[in-house]
Formats: sequence, structure tokens, C-alpha cells
Amino acid sequence: MIKEPRIAVCYIFPHDGHQGWAPKALEFAQSYQRCPPGMNHETVIVCNGATATQPSKDLFNGLPNLRFLDHDNSGWDIGGFQFAARSVPCDLMLFCGAHHYFRKPGWLVRMVEVMNDLGDTLYGAMGNQGDTRFNVFPHVRTTGFWCRPELMARYPHKIVQEGGGGQRYE
Repeated sequence: MIKEPRIAVCYIFPHDGHQGWAPKALEFAQSYQRCPPGMNHETVIVCNGATATQPSKDLFNGLPNLRFLDHDNSGWDIGGFQFAARSVPCDLMLFCGAHHYFRKPGWLVRMVEVMNDLGDTLYGAMGNQGDTRFNVFPHVRTTGFWCRPELMARYPHKIVQEGGGGQRYE
């Protein structure tokens, strides 16, 4: 594993952007500033379903090395993550859903340490045991997970279904 990898922190900013999800985006940005990651990285904001407006961009002021990507919202967060993984060259990508926030400083250092110690695979902050009565199968929660972007980018299917569709859980 690379000692000082090129890292991208990818945050999904949902389709109604500034109007509906601004409080969550602001919580993400403020928690980031209260709890610094401890490592250099690029911050990628995926505007899912809308073009980034200046008021939306302003929510993320102060985050380092900002880049905004516009995505069509196909596949909701997973589709946006796939798009980012194919668009941003890096060695490690942290995928953060719209409800993501940070609780302690040094979070990114710890993620890289774990990956260095345990190897190249998919890591998740939370899992879901599933509930087959509702067609929800066990999966890594999209609130926060990390891996090499190639793992996400080489998945053989482009995720385009919205909502709780089986394609997203598969």
C-alpha cells in the first residue's frame, strides 16, 4: 500500500441541492472543520441531479481542494459514487452520503492506517443486516465507506435505479 496516497473525500449533495439538503451539507462541512482529517486530500462534492449554484458551493467554503461534479442523479448516491470513482484520479476514495458527518479529529488518518494494515478491500463505517420482507439485502451502508476508486469504477453494472430498488442493494 502507498504510504501517502492521493485521497479524495466524495460527498453526495442530493438533487434538490441548496433548498432541501442544505442543512445536512452544512452539518457535513462544519463537522469537517471541527474534526480535521489529519491528511491532505481533495474534496469532491457531487451535485446529484442539479448543477452546483453559488449558494450551494458556499455551503462548502473552507473545505480543502474543492471540486464540484454535476451528476444526473441516476442511481441516487450509488450512481453518484460510481461517477466520482470514474472521474477523479486517486488512490483512495471516501464515499460520504448526504447524512455523513465527522465526530473526531484524525478520521482520515485512521482510515488510511486500517487500509495499510488490512489491505485493499471495501471498508464501511456501518452495515445493514437487511430485511428480505422489504427486498433489502445485507449491504454496506452508503452513509460512509472507502476503498480504491477502481473497485467502485470496475463494478460491471452502472447503477441507475432510484430508491430502494434491488439494483442498488445488489
